[in-house]
Amino acid sequence: MIDIQNLQTLPGLLPAVASAHGDRPALKMAGGDEAVSYQELKSLSAAIAAQLVSAGAQSGDRIILFSESRPEWMASMFALWGLGITVVPLPVDMPPENLAAVFQFTGATYVVSSERVSKVLPAGLPVLLLEKLREGSCEILPETQLDIALLGFTSGSTSTPRAVELTAENLLANLKSLLALRSTSPESNFLSILPPAHLFELMVGHLGPLSCGATVVYSATLLPNRIIETLKQEKISGVILVPALLRVVYKDLVSQLVEDELVPAVFLKQSGLENIEYLKNESDAEALAKFRQNVSERIGGYLERLVVGGSAYNPHWAAIAQALNIKLEIGYGLTEASPIVSLDDAADCPFGSVGKALPGIEIKISPQGEILVRGPNVMRGYFQDPEGTGEALVDGWLHTGDKGELDDDGCLFIRGRLKEAMVTDAGDTIYPEDVEPYYGCSLFKEYCVIPFADDNGNDKPVLCVVPQSEEACEDELEASFNQLRSHAPGKFRLSKMVHLNSGLPRTAAGKVRRRALAEALQAQEVGR
Repeated sequence: MIDIQNLQTLPGLLPAVASAHGDRPALKMAGGDEAVSYQELKSLSAAIAAQLVSAGAQSGDRIILFSESRPEWMASMFALWGLGITVVPLPVDMPPENLAAVFQFTGATYVVSSERVSKVLPAGLPVLLLEKLREGSCEILPETQLDIALLGFTSGSTSTPRAVELTAENLLANLKSLLALRSTSPESNFLSILPPAHLFELMVGHLGPLSCGATVVYSATLLPNRIIETLKQEKISGVILVPALLRVVYKDLVSQLVEDELVPAVFLKQSGLENIEYLKNESDAEALAKFRQNVSERIGGYLERLVVGGSAYNPHWAAIAQALNIKLEIGYGLTEASPIVSLDDAADCPFGSVGKALPGIEIKISPQGEILVRGPNVMRGYFQDPEGTGEALVDGWLHTGDKGELDDDGCLFIRGRLKEAMVTDAGDTIYPEDVEPYYGCSLFKEYCVIPFADDNGNDKPVLCVVPQSEEACEDELEASFNQLRSHAPGKFRLSKMVHLNSGLPRTAAGKVRRRALAEALQAQEVGR
């Protein structure tokens, strides 16, 4: 591993790891035979940089990076940073009209894209294809001063999307804090499932492992059964998942074990925690050990670490992971903080906590209950939005817009978004994340709690569910809802359930867009 704590510049990271790890594999596609070594990554980045310069790109430019996950994505990021260019990474599922608006808003000069993804780009945008860029010469260009390294688009701490200005120093500081807490072995293989345009994936799933000489493996698909196969075939030791994907991968894994008659069919009707409790209560003391062995064999026996982020998770996953001898890391972050604020082993945290602040980062709670963050990782501000910057950054503290608590040991607990707080007609203030754990059911593929407004302007929490099957019986769904409701605490007993025909609307980071869903459904009711 390189001496990351003494690394002076963010663009200096690639030359340092190439020198330290040379022919070791850095990036590869799952199922592929060839890997891009660290030295080859440096050469590929140099080739892309040379072609960018030939196209007229220069220091201070802003260039959009819009491509599927592949080695050229990361090589392009390093190339742009080395040229002193601000990267605007965008997810490939962004609607074309939104991408065109981002291009105009940021004053970008080019869109760097792949042949496959470029087909959805709006006409008229200047595009540089990765397939052409990689054909440049491998001449190493002198490193240029890099100021704003990245513009990250986020819902931020207001309802209006904003572009966050993250400096090279912000990102490097967050990387150093991350690696001061934990590093990994050069022999480790990390599976990249989330898009690298997702800042959490970029920091924890790319920059972190690459700084340690590990290998990043790009998943070829989001299908749960294929992810399970990849864990085994690629000898994956670590993976980052959003909670929604973690649930479906676990469910598919259990389905496979039930189909092979390795676990009882009742497992399909129970939550993961209920599965573990079922095994612990079996008269056969080896039941849990057998389950652990079956899971290990199915996923290859190499998985050591799961990192869950991007949205709130069910704290019971800690017990499930521990029973399977897998380390579960949980945390909290936001784009404005580059993005990680806290990260910890769930086994070392109080139930429901997202851990302690990373080294060098401070957390405090305002009198209004808002989480405030301070440190070298905190953004410079919002792009071309001095008013928004002034509201978010006060006396050096970032106002996150999230509500939370700190215990005496400094462990952070998330209590929801300030803007998502629901005030009922009974005067109770409740948060969706507090209610949702009581409504998990095998009949529900997805579910969330949203606020409907009543005639007096109070919030009426409503459960939205996507049935597991299109043929789901209405009476059975309603019966399950009523049973769940009866076991919930009084103020969490919801009076209404809405069935959806399609999946929950989510941001690129996997967070449910609760307010947008509530507004859409309420508009439908008004229109009837």
